[in-house]
Amino acid sequence: MKISKLTVALGLVVLAAPAFAQTPPTAQDAKKDMNAQKQDPLMMQESAPADWAMMKGHEKGFLTMNEAAPNSWLAANFKPCDTNSDGKVTEAEYTACQKKQH
Repeated sequence: MKISKLTVALGLVVLAAPAFAQTPPTAQDAKKDMNAQKQDPLMMQESAPADWAMMKGHEKGFLTMNEAAPNSWLAANFKPCDTNSDGKVTEAEYTACQKKQH
């Protein structure tokens, strides 16, 4: 009885597949990831208005909606803060908006 090369190759692939499978993350992995994020101020920003200088992207003088997303307060208040409706919140708009909200 002849065994074809294709059958042998398929058998080897089936046997080797578990070696390449990724293991799902454990609770300990998730905890390590959360701790790493807590140590990086740009990864997890507060839900309250943050200091302008602490927000990622502020260096260019404005933030877009995508850049505001990590800060839930600014994400929720982006449209009212963007007083000239140009799709960007400048530091001046942000400061004025914070004062209105408090």
